[in-house]
Amino acid sequence: MDEKRKAIIINEIKYWRESKLLPSQYCDFLLTLYSEGEDLETADSGKRFRNIRTIYSFIIVQLSFVFTALVIYFTDFSNGLQMLIGLTFSIIVLIIAKRTRADAFFLKQFYYFIGALILFLLTIEWVVHYNSTNNLLLSATIILHCVFWLFAGLKWKMRFFTISAILGLVVLGIFWLGR
Repeated sequence: MDEKRKAIIINEIKYWRESKLLPSQYCDFLLTLYSEGEDLETADSGKRFRNIRTIYSFIIVQLSFVFTALVIYFTDFSNGLQMLIGLTFSIIVLIIAKRTRADAFFLKQFYYFIGALILFLLTIEWVVHYNSTNNLLLSATIILHCVFWLFAGLKWKMRFFTISAILGLVVLGIFWLGR
């Protein structure tokens, strides 16, 4: 068969798969038939690479959160060094969130949430370190974070932020009512 004609047929089968005109098993069979097995190998290796990259990104985000918590709560580093390390991890997580594929929307939201949570831990630690007796300033900081999370959750349709903001405000309200 002519190479040009083969390429047209292969592109048409790929279009059928993307637009769900045929089940993917049929499309895979037809692609294997017309491309003589070459096209599926490159597609599988691309999927494998994306999956490995996704796993590595997830591990990096989780380790960033754990290391930030360890540095803040279990080390004797100076407060400035703790803030610098935490801010660095937060920036790394936010960059990973920004570069996450659009089709992994849930994962992208989760990464943004972890980045925001690291920033929350940093600001709370900073407020407690410099004003340990001022509960009003601590509450104002928590309210500021919750309002920002609520705004971000509603604007960008991120449920993690919306739910966290509402829960944070409810817990803070219970704290103030219990005093």
